[in-house]
Amino acid sequence: MILQRLFHQRNKIGILPTAIPTSDQSYSDASENVKSHRSALAYWQQAKRDNLLPSRNDFDLAALASILPNIVLLDVIKNPLDFKYRVIGNEAMQNFTKNYTGVAMSEIPGKGPESAVFSSLKTVVQSKEPCSQHIPYVGPNHDFKKISSLALPLAKDHVNVDKIMIVVEFIRIQPYHKHA
Repeated sequence: MILQRLFHQRNKIGILPTAIPTSDQSYSDASENVKSHRSALAYWQQAKRDNLLPSRNDFDLAALASILPNIVLLDVIKNPLDFKYRVIGNEAMQNFTKNYTGVAMSEIPGKGPESAVFSSLKTVVQSKEPCSQHIPYVGPNHDFKKISSLALPLAKDHVNVDKIMIVVEFIRIQPYHKHA
């Protein structure tokens, strides 16, 4: 069962995050069913084995080679809660406005604690569940309409989220075809 978590702020701009219960083996998302998200979620579920959450060390990056360019890895900072960009894959980097490696989200205008993205990541930390989200694209490529992302919680101790692996896909604007 997929649970829709709607926050007032997200409703204003049309962001619909989907929390994916860790017991749900069949990921299907009503908005998009992105192949990289399905494969990443399946691998995440396999990597956690009998633990509540997998750790970064449970991942064999070679098994994720096809989606590595789309992966963003964030460190979770506590007290106060924040998220620092640790690794940004090449595909993600090319479509971001700049290189945010080593930068905390609270330092980036529009991505701090009041933003929908930050709120969604906070939900991942608190729920310890993956979350799918579709947000409007803002960046250097004008042919993109939105970003589809899947946030996967990771925990060194297999319990307390200390990293979030995000798989991002950039959804292009469909060309307009005039019908005669």
